[in-house]
Amino acid sequence: MVSSTAVAAPTAGAATYAAAKAAAETWTLAVADGFRRDQSGNKDEPTEQHSAAVVFVVKSLLDAAMRREHPERKFPGYTDVEDLAAAAVGLFDKPAAELNGQRSSWPNRLKA
Repeated sequence: MVSSTAVAAPTAGAATYAAAKAAAETWTLAVADGFRRDQSGNKDEPTEQHSAAVVFVVKSLLDAAMRREHPERKFPGYTDVEDLAAAAVGLFDKPAAELNGQRSSWPNRLKA
């Protein structure tokens, strides 16, 4: 899922948004725990984990239309949607057990 830095530093004006993102993060990490428990197998027959739930944390998203509308702006700390999409696609090339349950602040990449 894509979350927001607002979860860690909520403001009065964006409390509802931050609370909704925090709830979604909690649910995603609970799903990750379920994947780990259900797919770990038992001690005698360990199995490879094949599913993962991860959280990308961004300040704000940026796309080409925003750049066209405001060519003078620098958009510091924003995450380009193309970069985020590439990172999400890249998850499919990594082992699920190494990704599962990770919460990664952008622009850091998930470990693996």
